[in-house]
Amino acid sequence: MDKSKNLKLFILFILAIISLIVIYAWPAIPQDPAYHHFADKRTIFYIPHFWDVISSLAFIPVGVYGCYIVLTTYLNATKYESTLWLFLFSCIIIVGFTSAFYHLDPTNRRLALERLFMATAFMTFLSILFLERAGYKLGATLSPIFIICGIASVVLWIIGEIHGRGDLRLYVFVQFFPWIALPYFVIFFPSPENKSIYLVWAFASVILSKFFEMYDREVFSLLHHTISGHTLKHLSSALGVYFLVLYVKSKRISGTDYEYTT
Repeated sequence: MDKSKNLKLFILFILAIISLIVIYAWPAIPQDPAYHHFADKRTIFYIPHFWDVISSLAFIPVGVYGCYIVLTTYLNATKYESTLWLFLFSCIIIVGFTSAFYHLDPTNRRLALERLFMATAFMTFLSILFLERAGYKLGATLSPIFIICGIASVVLWIIGEIHGRGDLRLYVFVQFFPWIALPYFVIFFPSPENKSIYLVWAFASVILSKFFEMYDREVFSLLHHTISGHTLKHLSSALGVYFLVLYVKSKRISGTDYEYTT
């Protein structure tokens, strides 16, 4: 890699370290029990929290579509990167089921199951960004570390909760840092071979989903108790995954071989 790329990667790693320092400067963050009390508690067709449950299932078709694209048309990549994309979309499918399961009866233990696959998906996506933009060797080396870190963030949190000392700080890093890295990679590691605009739209969808999550009750009230912010969070997050599928589609073979830096 040239000196410019090394410098950009060094800055990104410094950002990661600063993010961890800032997060761990705060006291331990246990799960707030109020988190489980969502705005829309309606039971419809004998299904409690109906719209939060049903909207969770939106992840399943986009995840299946992503797997289909990877298996049938995503050819302009190494086998390892294809495997990571397939793993990512498979996690998204499972998130659809685990999120619906959680919302049927919101508890920490059910939430841990959902978060386990969410954290794995987040860190798999970060692995893909490094593999594709920073270089194959670096990405392939870091990917198992990232994924293990994602899994550990949830396992350590739920074990801590069981023993009365839950701490979400590592999970907070796992959840948010990939979305800090995404615009950084798009800006400083541009890829002319595929359409990064889809990554921008995916990023915007995630930001929108966090807004809906934060203002669950306010959105529910504003919309006259028809649909809650948390339900819209699921839908906007699923839309973000759909933009990732479109990004993968833009990477199909178009007459030239895709080149990877090492």
